[in-house]
Amino acid sequence: MQPEINPAHGPSAAGVSGTLFVSDLDGTLLPSSKKVPAGQVATLNRLIDRGLQFTVATARSIQAVNALLGDVHLQLPAITLGGSLVTRPDSRDHLIARTLPGKTSAEVMSLLSHRGVLPFVAAIDERRDWAFHSHAASAVAQWYVDEKIASGDPRLRWYDQPTDVLHAKILTFTIFVEQEDFAGFANELAQLEGVRVSSLPVRHFPGWHEVTVSHPKADKGQALEALKQLWSGKWERVIAFGDDINDLALFEAANRAVAVGNAAPEVLAKADEVIGSNDSGAVIGYLARYASAQAKDRS
Repeated sequence: MQPEINPAHGPSAAGVSGTLFVSDLDGTLLPSSKKVPAGQVATLNRLIDRGLQFTVATARSIQAVNALLGDVHLQLPAITLGGSLVTRPDSRDHLIARTLPGKTSAEVMSLLSHRGVLPFVAAIDERRDWAFHSHAASAVAQWYVDEKIASGDPRLRWYDQPTDVLHAKILTFTIFVEQEDFAGFANELAQLEGVRVSSLPVRHFPGWHEVTVSHPKADKGQALEALKQLWSGKWERVIAFGDDINDLALFEAANRAVAVGNAAPEVLAKADEVIGSNDSGAVIGYLARYASAQAKDRS
């Protein structure tokens, strides 16, 4: 179950500095409005254009990254789908893809369909990326799909039967479960071999959990380690920014963990440093101060 790596799209030898900055998106780099103010974008672009090494690690797709950060001069590969993919923002070429074996995917789909759930499925094939969706089993699931429809997500495709999605290389299965059903679903899924089961509370719907089934190595920390190896050790140090529990693996893989002030208690406890909130533009402010301090040290 090794990641698929395309060496033809590896790094260039030039222009790689010693420190890599990696930021989560929602709740960290992005404000509550989901739109980074123009002034902050201009600051970040100046820093990147001057050589600051910056990328993002998010549960969102590369298509969503490009839509949300379309004006940002992202040059480095992004960690997306919670670590299932490492992808170039410009070409959308996947450098690393953590896909589930076909047999495992069929077992997950069989278990969920017997539970009466048709999951949201992220997948890839030789032609494109896919986001398969079907009948929403709850208002939360409908909200999840509606958000992607509203953003014009080009990956979306409807499916009626479980067999309709198993032709593709599946990255993640996502379902939404109420608190009283959460333990049962999680325990059943955890019995399957060769999968990682993760969950996050759905902030907009108290009492609901977003449950994701993915490759065992599909987390932000392991994706970061793989990206560093692909870049042949050119980064001596990594500084990571996050706010939620799916950022803890990213923190563990970084040399310095920075939590925004609005982060979950578990994240605040693991951080080396706590800065302002996502709505204060704290991440970009940190980057600007860091670059200024480095410039002074060199002068």
